[in-house]
Amino acid sequence: MASAEFRDDDAERTAQTLAHMWWSSRLRERRFVAVVQQARAITKARISAGQVVSGEPGQRRAMPYCLAVLQALLPSKRVDG
Repeated sequence: MASAEFRDDDAERTAQTLAHMWWSSRLRERRFVAVVQQARAITKARISAGQVVSGEPGQRRAMPYCLAVLQALLPSKRVDG
């Protein structure tokens, strides 16, 4: 992930969160990485558009935002019954 780019304050926790998200998504590694890159691109675009406001301009702390975008992009588990 882009810990430095999004000014992550706990890269180890983020790595654990990503591992959990990957495991829970049941996606193959290549597909998960593609979704992570998509979340990164969306987050960068939203930072540029001023939609991410945590931190000072040029110093946005956007990792939680990026993780939320990633979670929204991942397939949700549905239980049919």
